[in-house]
Amino acid sequence: MPVNSVGVQGDSRTYAPVLAIDSLDHARATELINAISGVNRVIAPVETRSAGGDHAGTCLFADGGAAWTRLRKADEIVRRLTHETGYDHEVWQFPVILIPLGSAESPDSVVLRPVDSVDGMTAQSVLMKAELRERISTDLLHVAGIAGVFYDLTHKPPAPLSGSR
Repeated sequence: MPVNSVGVQGDSRTYAPVLAIDSLDHARATELINAISGVNRVIAPVETRSAGGDHAGTCLFADGGAAWTRLRKADEIVRRLTHETGYDHEVWQFPVILIPLGSAESPDSVVLRPVDSVDGMTAQSVLMKAELRERISTDLLHVAGIAGVFYDLTHKPPAPLSGSR
C-alpha cells in the first residue's frame, strides 16, 4: 500500500510499508509479516467505497482540520458501538487510525485495531464478530470523506502468541 506505518524494531522506531491482504486471516497475516522483510503491519479490507481512483498523501493538518473531524467522528462511532454491544470489555485497547487512502472526494480510510494484552509488551489482534464489524463499517462509511474501512491483523510482536481468544 502507499502508506507507511510506525513500528519498533530493536531500540528504534521504524517506518515501513503496510501490506494489504484480501481476507481477515490472522494466520496468513502472521506468516506474511514474518516472511517479508520491510513490512511491519498487515491489514485487510472490511469494506470500501467504489471511488474515482486512488488518492494518497493527505495530511491531518492540510485540509483545515477536516481530517481531524473525520478521525474524531470515526472514533466516536467505534466507541459507541463497542460500548453498546459490550465488545469494549473483550479487548484491552482499540485504536482507530485514519490513513490517507481513498479518492479526491473521500480522501481517507479508517483502520480498526482491536487488541488484547496482559502487559502491553505483547498484543494479540482480536477479530470481532462479523455483525459488529459490518455495523461499524456501515456507520463509518456514512462519514463524509471516508472511503474505506480496514482491519489491522498484526500481532505485537508479529508472531503467534499463546492465549489467543
